[in-house]
Amino acid sequence: MSSCGPPETAFVLPICPVGSLFRPPCTARLLLRLGFLGQRDPVRLSLHGERLALSQVLREHSFQLIVTPNHAITQPYRYAPLYTPPVLNPVGEELWTVEGPIVSFYSFPYPTRMAVARLANRQLWLWSPIALTSELAEELGKLGEVRYLVAPNKLHHLFLIEWAERYPGARMYAAPGLAKKRPDLTFSAELGDESPSEWQNEIDQTVIGGSFVMDEVVFFHRPSRSALVCDLIQKHDKSAFSGWRRWAMQLDGMVGPDGSTPREWRATFNKRAVARAGRDAVLDWNPRQLIVAHGPIIPENAKDVIASSLAWIG
Repeated sequence: MSSCGPPETAFVLPICPVGSLFRPPCTARLLLRLGFLGQRDPVRLSLHGERLALSQVLREHSFQLIVTPNHAITQPYRYAPLYTPPVLNPVGEELWTVEGPIVSFYSFPYPTRMAVARLANRQLWLWSPIALTSELAEELGKLGEVRYLVAPNKLHHLFLIEWAERYPGARMYAAPGLAKKRPDLTFSAELGDESPSEWQNEIDQTVIGGSFVMDEVVFFHRPSRSALVCDLIQKHDKSAFSGWRRWAMQLDGMVGPDGSTPREWRATFNKRAVARAGRDAVLDWNPRQLIVAHGPIIPENAKDVIASSLAWIG
């Protein structure tokens, strides 16, 4: 079968690695549905009990396969847009963002975003690494050396392994609790309130804790005066959801300009004084710009937006 360019739509299957090959996680017949530009009918590939080399899938079908280990499913999840060439978007002095693929989170379509900071020594600091492509690696190579891979909470870890394999000299840093969740990854340290010496002169950080489920590490990029908040502040586009999912996202307080922390996560913060201390540390930075993983970048008045979005802490 000849490739006609990147597919327009697809279903992504979480699959388990077997050496350099990949096998579906269950015995049910799983279909990977690919739609190609210029073709009216989609192509169906049977993955029933077969091993497929990732390189073969990429080569023959121009398909960007997202590998999500340790999560077996019995039906495919929708993933769109399938392919977007990586674009380094400058958002401040020595700071860029990159939009990644939309991934399924309990069937909800979640956008992904990575931030890239270039330190004074030209080493690159990556916040919440997204799916890695050869195009993205090439663009990053023009900026500097990928050196630090930072996971700001326990949920933003899906793509770390491919970055570690591509950049074996890079150091990975885990949010509290992530190292226990991902024992297959080797982390240099767990992130805390004090920045490691490698970036302490350019990037500040603090833990917003107090939850018995998950803490998050928030960062402040000094040169651009940008606060980087991962999941504590979510401002999804309402139009990205339909039906009961739109209703659920609105009820959970995660859409539009007033979007904030998921309400069920808020309920787990039983130590509000700890959370307030972290939130107040972020406000003390007096950030100008707010970069979130899920929602629009807010270029001005970030301090006021953060104070309003996290007012529920008290």
